[in-house]
Amino acid sequence: MVKITAQAPSEMQATFTDGKFMLTGREDFVIWTDRTDLVVSWNNAEVVFAGYGVVAPEYNWDDYEGLDVKGKIVMILVNDPGFNAGDTSLFKGGKTKDVVVIGADQSDPEDVLKEEVSKVNRVITFDSHPEAGSYYRSDHFNFAKVGVPALYIKYGTNVIGKHPAFGLQQQAEYTKQHYHRPSDETTLATAELSGAVDDLNLLFQVGKRLSVQKNNPLWNQGSEFKSVREKNL
Repeated sequence: MVKITAQAPSEMQATFTDGKFMLTGREDFVIWTDRTDLVVSWNNAEVVFAGYGVVAPEYNWDDYEGLDVKGKIVMILVNDPGFNAGDTSLFKGGKTKDVVVIGADQSDPEDVLKEEVSKVNRVITFDSHPEAGSYYRSDHFNFAKVGVPALYIKYGTNVIGKHPAFGLQQQAEYTKQHYHRPSDETTLATAELSGAVDDLNLLFQVGKRLSVQKNNPLWNQGSEFKSVREKNL
């Protein structure tokens, strides 16, 4: 397990053909990386602006069309065109390629999930912030404490048709600005729920299979909850 803490300078200078300007950290830019290198440098690196970083053939929209981004820094706007323009018919989030498992490799229901995920051409990814202890703060943990396996999944972040960073940006913005705050609510008139429906269908198939199998769900070897289950049998 690796924890990455990015320490960026308080200012950054951007130079262009007609001059230069200064950017202030946390106001004009935020820096993060998933690389474990001690230092990541982009001194004098070329920057390419790619709009919102959206690739959405269903909207005939491609912010990367005609751009050469190899070996360069791609700069994109946060959110999406529909959000900033107030157009609720555009880019409302939606389906994700991945589904996130919290508390991975704990029990065999996850094996069933993997099989069902592959049937619908999706993939499993894992909690990007395990240090937050989400599994141990979840409702599922009450089952685990008494030895009952509980599969915990969350929405994915690899939003289909959008830049790979889009989902993580949306997640970070929600956590910072809305999580456990008065604004933490959904407006059904503008919400895009097709991704949620996909996840529900996925969980239904998993639950259906578990309900008719001969054996009860089991904890994996090495799980800290396996001995609790065995003690209660």
